[in-house]
Amino acid sequence: MRSSRIILLPLLASVVFWLGLAEGLGQGTIVYGRLSNPNPSPIPPPWDDSGYPMPGPGRQPLELDFNGDGRADVGFNVFDTTFYAYGIGSTLILSYPPISPDINSFLPVLPAGIQIGAAPPDQQLMWRQVISLAPDGRPYTATFNGAWNTGYSGLWQGVEGYVGIEFEIGQNRHYAWVRVGAPFVGLYGGYVYEWAYETQPGVPILAGAVPEPSTLGLLIGGGVLLVWFRRKRDERRG
Repeated sequence: MRSSRIILLPLLASVVFWLGLAEGLGQGTIVYGRLSNPNPSPIPPPWDDSGYPMPGPGRQPLELDFNGDGRADVGFNVFDTTFYAYGIGSTLILSYPPISPDINSFLPVLPAGIQIGAAPPDQQLMWRQVISLAPDGRPYTATFNGAWNTGYSGLWQGVEGYVGIEFEIGQNRHYAWVRVGAPFVGLYGGYVYEWAYETQPGVPILAGAVPEPSTLGLLIGGGVLLVWFRRKRDERRG
């Protein structure tokens, strides 16, 4: 009986702790999605290749539909030797302004925890809409990285970070993050790992924020564990 009590007390403390944490942090208003690599390497590379690779299979673009309404919100593609992102429809992407006369714009590497909302977290950044590049008319907003015979450009060189997205559901603006990694220093391309968006219109989201476990779910989980330990205790008593 003493050993059961020793096990049970830390368990109860853990349940109480997680209930308090969920009550303090939980919003229940974030939708989360995770991508996977359709062709993972049989020999794991020195970087995380679990995300969707860019260039994609067949060099096709990757387009994400955050709220599942059948209309994609943001796309990622590799064209020639450039890895870039583009908004679809009215979607805007947080980026640096282009420097005239160049129409190119670079994506910042946003750190975890930074607020993504109507006001850019840095005065140097702006919400940028999609443009079409002549002569092929492909959609484009901003570049992750690129490699040319004159050198390498872009801010994503062997790093991982977040991209800020503003998109519409109906007539309302919503905010999202997408986690991207670009391990190829001196090359182009990378991986798109996961995303999340805030379901409340106009409410900012923190980069990396995910849905919190519900208090009810934690109560159920804690109750199941308590019942299990009680049965084990009764079995030992005979």
